[in-house]
Amino acid sequence: MLYDPEPIRLPYTIRVDKEFQSAESPEATVYDIPVALDDPLRAQMIAVTQSPTHTPTLQSIARLDDQIALLIQAMAHSKAKRGFFTSMSLDPANFVKRWISSQKRDLDVVLGSSQWGEEDWQDASWRKGGEVGVWGSGEAWEGVGNYLSKHKPAA
Repeated sequence: MLYDPEPIRLPYTIRVDKEFQSAESPEATVYDIPVALDDPLRAQMIAVTQSPTHTPTLQSIARLDDQIALLIQAMAHSKAKRGFFTSMSLDPANFVKRWISSQKRDLDVVLGSSQWGEEDWQDASWRKGGEVGVWGSGEAWEGVGNYLSKHKPAA
């Protein structure tokens, strides 16, 4: 079923008089007309989403979507775990020092007794930008995408 909107009619006059045409640059009239049209697929989408015959299919799609989200989360955890163990295997002594330092800072923040200096704030890994920082990681992008998909802004 194709949707053919009614044609828009604009009455206009084409000026061909010598006075208008001989001007250096005759002014053109431009119309910016907002046209509100119904979405041609809206009726079909309502029919599919509210039809009792499609309800089981939509429920199975929602279950599959939840399963995919859980699998993606498990993959992210596995990737983080692999990164943790790989970093530890490459340089165990420095890894343990950095990890203990990180845990101490986290504990200080949680207890509210953080004694960070300005140089500590500049060196914190979460402050780094770009692909090497926390905010450029795939997990951050995925988290923002999930947040935005679940919290739609008010129009």
